[in-house]
Amino acid sequence: MTTSLGIAATTAVLRQMLQNALPAAQLAGVLGAVSVTAVPPDRIDSNAAKSSLNLFMYQVRPNTGWMMQDLPSHDTRGRRLTNPPLALDLSYMLSAYGAADYHCEILLGYSALVLHQTRVLTREAVRATFSGAVLPADLALLATADLEGQEELVALSMDPLTSDEISRLWSVFGEKYRPSIAFQATVVLMRASDPAVTPGPPVRRARLAVTPSIAPTITEVEPSMVVAAAGAGISLVGTGLLPRDATVRFGSGETAPPGPGSTDMRIDVVLPGTLLAGVVTARVQLPARFEADLRRGVESNLVPFTLRPAFAPIANPITVGVRVDTPTTTTTTITVALRPLVGRRQQVSLLLDELVAAPGPVPRSYSFAAPSRQNAAADVTGDIRFPVAGVRRARYVVRVRVDGAETPLEATGDVYDKPVVDLT
Repeated sequence: MTTSLGIAATTAVLRQMLQNALPAAQLAGVLGAVSVTAVPPDRIDSNAAKSSLNLFMYQVRPNTGWMMQDLPSHDTRGRRLTNPPLALDLSYMLSAYGAADYHCEILLGYSALVLHQTRVLTREAVRATFSGAVLPADLALLATADLEGQEELVALSMDPLTSDEISRLWSVFGEKYRPSIAFQATVVLMRASDPAVTPGPPVRRARLAVTPSIAPTITEVEPSMVVAAAGAGISLVGTGLLPRDATVRFGSGETAPPGPGSTDMRIDVVLPGTLLAGVVTARVQLPARFEADLRRGVESNLVPFTLRPAFAPIANPITVGVRVDTPTTTTTTITVALRPLVGRRQQVSLLLDELVAAPGPVPRSYSFAAPSRQNAAADVTGDIRFPVAGVRRARYVVRVRVDGAETPLEATGDVYDKPVVDLT
């Protein structure tokens, strides 16, 4: 495992390798003492009286071969389960600085041959760089990188840059061009030092399932407005709706199976009695079957429809409490019994429209909100009580609005006349 110091350790080994190779070339009689540095080109003194080599790492790229070998994985809490390496390729520019004629060419030629013969940074070469009784502080730090312990040796290869690419690089360096060789060091494998979370036991038995890869599509819902009643239902129209184990899932979590006669292009479904009035969404879900188990699979798009509340099918779904009358107005309470049951957070209003025979006075309309049930003990209720105050004494057609969906009215001819509450 190579630590985060792996990049710097690789540069240090390359620098030391080039420095150690120079005495064997017996160039000191012509070139004098030659130093090898590893600094940016703009920090080199090009007017120095002695020749030198400079090793500059100008680019780091992910290694495409190692990148997909082992991907990071995490548990449901976000804790890391695996510790894959960060695989990097390092791009270097080796430049020669000559103090006299031919010095640049001599240094560059010998350095190119050293790189060509080396090919890989052996574990012995890495250990030799960081061995010794007394190391400088920087090498002592880089010795802890454990570069020699990584799974794959670092390989060296020439990088055939064009003259245009080299000129662009030197323009970025901000320095005058010097004879150079570009090469790559592949691959440095760095890993985090903190341990990953120990995973659970291995898989005891693998189970496979085949599920549709194309989700069903709903294009239409019929009807778009449904009055709550026993057996009320909708039809979902689309494509790919009825493979094995298909279910219809509603926005509040209820599910219902497709009804008899359903096909791939049309599913008929009876609405669950626990749906709340208002705008409801539906989708078709195709579970994945794992032997005897069903798991959640692909789903269709969502489609909305309106579930209208209705008065409960009892003898007196609208009752009037004790009244306080004046010659023209009344104050009382009106209690209605509704289906489906009303949720604690739903907004409920009572709408009264005066019944006036023509010709007659201009009819009046009233709206009264039900008291908040945010703190009610029960999640749902079927009986809603409305305080009614200052209403003109008359007969009224009654509607109840729940989250924007209203109870239906009945008409005789062109006039709505049911249901009615008598406040005369």
